[in-house]
Amino acid sequence: MEKPKQGWLAYVKSMALINGQVVMPDVKLYKKRKARAKETTPRNMAEKALERQIILALSTVGIEIAKSGETSTYNSQYCLDGTTDLICFIPDKGVVFMEVKQEKYRCAKDGGLRPSQVEFRDLCLRCGLRHVVVYNLHEALEAVR
Repeated sequence: MEKPKQGWLAYVKSMALINGQVVMPDVKLYKKRKARAKETTPRNMAEKALERQIILALSTVGIEIAKSGETSTYNSQYCLDGTTDLICFIPDKGVVFMEVKQEKYRCAKDGGLRPSQVEFRDLCLRCGLRHVVVYNLHEALEAVR
């Protein structure tokens, strides 16, 4: 006969304890997790939060923004691998493909771009399209001027 798994035994033991019974003394119950330590430094802004900030700022100055990326479309099989997060349509100036990254990736290889994003960047540049990687709101505003 096969031995029951530890998780199931812990469940049975905890249910017995709730009902005031002591059973299976050899089965250990899970320990309660310690509380998370208070953070001493502020967290960096998450990429999606920065992206929302950029969309709001650019749309207030008359720039139309299309949210793209590999997971933003309903049927992503028709989306190119490495597509930028934002496509900015600037009246009378053209289009800018904008990849948003956290500041911590600025010094990383290729600026934190995945290989598919590097290929997409190179494709944009070969086609004469503007492609920028931004790490904060100020850089995004500069990229569309």
